[in-house]
Amino acid sequence: MTTTSEKAAMDAAVRHLVSNYSPQGNRVGRLMMASILVEAWDLYAIAFVLIFIRNQHHPDTLLLGLAGAGTQGGAVHPRPDRSRE
Repeated sequence: MTTTSEKAAMDAAVRHLVSNYSPQGNRVGRLMMASILVEAWDLYAIAFVLIFIRNQHHPDTLLLGLAGAGTQGGAVHPRPDRSRE
């Protein structure tokens, strides 16, 4: 949950980025799309790596599936809220 002061700070930051770095919003939009792709990469990279793990270590199917599921679960799991510390 965001408070009104946090929302105001986020709105001010977005206004600053758009007005100072790209009045048309092109660069900011590209930056947002790139950040989404980087975040999604965590989920999809394991599929490529599992092939090499299988060929090198020869784990059984269950262990390989658990390794993939654990990695994807770690990528999806939300980060802890550090603002309360």
